[in-house]
Amino acid sequence: MAAGQSCFGLPWGRTAVLHRREHNVYVELEKCEVLETPPESCLEGDMNPFLGNTVFPMETRKTLALYFTRKGQKKNFCEDMVRFFVSQIQLSVCEYKCVGILMDSHL
Repeated sequence: MAAGQSCFGLPWGRTAVLHRREHNVYVELEKCEVLETPPESCLEGDMNPFLGNTVFPMETRKTLALYFTRKGQKKNFCEDMVRFFVSQIQLSVCEYKCVGILMDSHL
């Protein structure tokens, strides 16, 4: 994936990263892009500490920035959800360091 290229062509795509409960969508993946360095303010997927060191250290990887939007009326735990989603995506996308950026919806 080249810098700035969309990730919606990947198998996990956009709809795999929705969390629904009682018909409320809490966070939704809006876009993603490859960056040379991670943004200053981002959420890391730190829920898989058992991974340890890998062949390609995280510091040498390009960053896959996943932009999430808060949705619905309930906005509790949105940061935790983003961390969880980023952790799960990181398990499948080994060539990038995945980070999440949580944005407010403009409704």
